[in-house]
Amino acid sequence: MKYLLCFLPQDRARPGYFHLFDSHGVLLMEQVPCLGKADNARAAKAANAGRDPVLPYGDTPTGIYRPEPLVLFEAPHPRLGKGWIPMFGLQGDAATAVECGRTGLGLHAGRGDDRLVPTYGCLRITDLHFDRLAECLDGDAVEIRILEQGR
Repeated sequence: MKYLLCFLPQDRARPGYFHLFDSHGVLLMEQVPCLGKADNARAAKAANAGRDPVLPYGDTPTGIYRPEPLVLFEAPHPRLGKGWIPMFGLQGDAATAVECGRTGLGLHAGRGDDRLVPTYGCLRITDLHFDRLAECLDGDAVEIRILEQGR
C-alpha cells in the first residue's frame, strides 16, 4: 500500500510538505508543499476561534488516517478542485478529532491556481501537485500520516 508522510509546522499559517512512497518505500513524490490551516472566520463561526485541530473546523489534525482511494469528480468542485482523498482518523489527534465529531476531512487541491489557501480543516495542495498525485496513486488507496515538524 502507498503512503503519504506529511510534515506540518506548529504554526499552521505556514505551509508544510509531504512525501509519497510506494508499498516498497520507494519515493514517488518529494517535498510537495501543502497547507493544513483552517479558515479563521469559519472556525470562529463554529466556536473554534483558536482552530483547535481536534474540534470541528480546526486545523488539520496530526496522526494516522485510514487508507482511502483518491476520488475524482466529473467536474471540478469550486473548493475541492478535481477530487480529493477522504481522511478518517485512526491514531493520534486524528482519532481524537473523530471522537469530537470531525467529519469531512480530506486532502484536496481547489481554486484552480497555485495558491495554498486555508480550508475548513483539510490538507490542501496545488492543482498541479494534485494531478501528479492522482497519476502516482493510479486508483490505489493511500495511508496518510501527518506529523508536526520537529517532533
